[in-house]
Amino acid sequence: MVLTDCAMPEMSGEQLATAIRSEEGAASERVPIVGLTANAQPEAAARAIGAGMSAPH
Repeated sequence: MVLTDCAMPEMSGEQLATAIRSEEGAASERVPIVGLTANAQPEAAARAIGAGMSAPH
């Protein structure tokens, strides 16, 4: 599991998730990626999931 801040200074959590997913390729098991943020807007969640973070359940 990867736990990341969505607003890191050098690389955002979304950029990190995209990089991890591109390295995984078509792997059958994906690493869960959890992003933390104080931004409670629906757009922030959509961006995170679009970048490859694990969807909330």
